[in-house]
Amino acid sequence: MQRLREQSDFWASLKTPPTLLFWRRERVEVKKTKVFRDALYYDNSKMMEESLYKNGLRDGVSKWYDQDGKLTIEYEYKNGELVKK
Repeated sequence: MQRLREQSDFWASLKTPPTLLFWRRERVEVKKTKVFRDALYYDNSKMMEESLYKNGLRDGVSKWYDQDGKLTIEYEYKNGELVKK
């Protein structure tokens, strides 16, 4: 079972295009492994980004989505280093 460790809400202003977005960040520990899933959401509740972190570094697949929920970018990290685009 995943356990929500932290949740924070914040606003950000993007210059291109000029819009104001609301993001929700969730940090969830994955099954007591010290691996955390970090997720950001748009104000329409669709996921913007999801990444896995181990020891504070990206580790695993990170995915970015547009505001319609379509996958736009997928990278793989190992110990904070980009290993696959």
